[in-house]
Amino acid sequence: MNHRLAAATVCIASALTGACSSTSQPLPGAEFAALGRQTHIRVTHHPAAQVFTIEGTTENTIAMLFMPIVATPMVFRGMQMAKDLELRDPVTRVAGPLAASLKRALGSVEVVVTASEEDDDAAALARKLSGAMTLTVRTTTWGIDGYRARYAARARLLDLSQGRVAWEGQCAHVADADKPAPSMEALEADNGALLKAKLAQAADACAAQLAALVLKERAAQ
Repeated sequence: MNHRLAAATVCIASALTGACSSTSQPLPGAEFAALGRQTHIRVTHHPAAQVFTIEGTTENTIAMLFMPIVATPMVFRGMQMAKDLELRDPVTRVAGPLAASLKRALGSVEVVVTASEEDDDAAALARKLSGAMTLTVRTTTWGIDGYRARYAARARLLDLSQGRVAWEGQCAHVADADKPAPSMEALEADNGALLKAKLAQAADACAAQLAALVLKERAAQ
């Protein structure tokens, strides 16, 4: 198994306890020092790697019993819910705080958050963006798991001058994993107000995890 996929798998599984115990390594001190030598750092957020998903619910279990007649339409249930409730990928709740943490740590370095419609591939972005170092943020998983909101993302530090990924970190969180799960009706009520709040909560926790990875080596100095 690819080591990045393995790290993400461990992270998602551990998120069932509410927090991610990813095998991601902190941003190395040398890479953080390279950031400090920049005059301008771009933090870009990218479209989610997958659509909103629903897993671990009674509805899904029943559907699986009648495969493929019922299960195939169930694949699209998350997409339909996202459309009906006007759910938005909360990636900006990760990119914004991460950029703010960098700004506080680096002081005089300008840190700007921008949206990108491109994939977070280093070689592809190197052909489109100027500058040396860019920190990308992309949602890897968002949805409902066992009637709880879950969210996962990855951050990549790209050295655009060489078209390479200098570092990658993963985060994941399931909102209120230590509390009784709400019903699907409660999550969908009031145009998904509770679900939206819990997705935001999970994304905020994920942002804190990534910030800790980015700043850990600096804090140890």
